Amino acid sequence: MQWRVNLVTKRLDQPPHLRRVQLGVVRETASPFLENIHVLEITPVQLQHGSLPFAHQPPYHRLTQLRNRYKLDEIAAKGKTELEKFVLLRDWARYTAPKGWDAGATQWVPPWDALVILETNNPGRNGGGNQPLALCMCTHFSTIFVQCAVALGYNARHLILDHHCAAEVWSNQFRKWIVMDTGNSTDPTLNCHFEKEGVPLNALEIRQLWKANRTNEIEAVYTPPRGRVRGPDMSKNQCGFGTYRRFAIPFRNNHLATPFPGELEQGESDYYCDQYLWWEDRAVPTESPEYGKTTCRPADFYWTLNETAIDLQSSDGDDTLTVALDTVTPNFDKFLVATDGGKWESRPASFAWKLRPGENKLQVKSVNRFGIEGMESVARVGFTSVAP
Repeated sequence: MQWRVNLVTKRLDQPPHLRRVQLGVVRETASPFLENIHVLEITPVQLQHGSLPFAHQPPYHRLTQLRNRYKLDEIAAKGKTELEKFVLLRDWARYTAPKGWDAGATQWVPPWDALVILETNNPGRNGGGNQPLALCMCTHFSTIFVQCAVALGYNARHLILDHHCAAEVWSNQFRKWIVMDTGNSTDPTLNCHFEKEGVPLNALEIRQLWKANRTNEIEAVYTPPRGRVRGPDMSKNQCGFGTYRRFAIPFRNNHLATPFPGELEQGESDYYCDQYLWWEDRAVPTESPEYGKTTCRPADFYWTLNETAIDLQSSDGDDTLTVALDTVTPNFDKFLVATDGGKWESRPASFAWKLRPGENKLQVKSVNRFGIEGMESVARVGFTSVAP
């Protein structure tokens, strides 16, 4: 259970305070029908919620333009797994401006807008001769990756590090957030992600390994032909793990819809916008005290997405259960449900499940408005019919 209260006062000379919280449990008498039900399997799902709301980009005409103009579906389609699709997008985003870190003919730093960046950073397309028209650096490569991933229906966000910018994306394949470092060097072949024992890592996991002097357990995974390199052997031209001394995330990925609040020319200056959440190891900030939003609660960074929790409840019928579904699926569209291996059908968040004698199987998953399906949850129930 998670519980919180928002305290509000209209008195400037008197702060609000909470006098008492009382929690109670009501136990209902079990129905004789429930004695005939045995839960054989139910997918364990623990939905984690962050403390701050995140503004996810909904379907939007500029997002559709990005997806269609640059044929993002074709780029991702070459990947057999979700991770391979992310790597293909990451690699493509970095190679859109192979030179990088060049302010170009206009000496201008574009905002976090992939359509603008893509139009200005490729000399062969924008008529700028051998120069790009504007700056393209790690922040902008990450912007391209984040917004291209979002355009395909995935959940991605910027990851602000100490003097570097990468991205994190939610992976259904690994049931976690993972880092995608889209541009960490002037050498485009050094775009990568990081793994430990074959599992991609997020920023907090990398930071914890770095703090524990265990970076030898981390593999930097590049695209072929560079391949895999152990953490201590990474190229000196690439940002090291010390950049994970501190990290933050913006609480939105809808930059294609509006540049505000945010950085208009980040790259020529530090991060001045105070709309990011910074990680701290304890409640009192020491790494990033100059910023207003910090947390030491992992779920504030790494809430769960695209999972569906199944809650089975009794009902009035002798052979029927009430199924209640819950999910944290950004841009949620619908639940798909299949019973006893049948076809998938759209169902509401609460519905009746009529049981038959023997084993009954329920499969559920969420679908977002981009058509991306969430992770499947299963419930198997054994039922012995009630004697007449």
